[in-house]
Amino acid sequence: MPSRLEMLKQFVAAHPADPFPRYGLAQEYKNAARLAEARAEFDVLMRDHADYTPAYLHAGNVLVALAALGDSASDAD
Repeated sequence: MPSRLEMLKQFVAAHPADPFPRYGLAQEYKNAARLAEARAEFDVLMRDHADYTPAYLHAGNVLVALAALGDSASDAD
């Protein structure tokens, strides 16, 4: 059985004009702490579906988490 991520990727490929599958994929990456991949999906989502407002809050949360990771890496130096 395919993983949830694989199923979401397939759904995105099958329905590229629908923003919800890409949103789900971005959220799944975010929840798995795969933040760079989540950011990339949110970037595509906001570029292709600028009116899909749920993406903006969660994309911002990903950017904050990525900045925090960068800050903690800088603190370790």
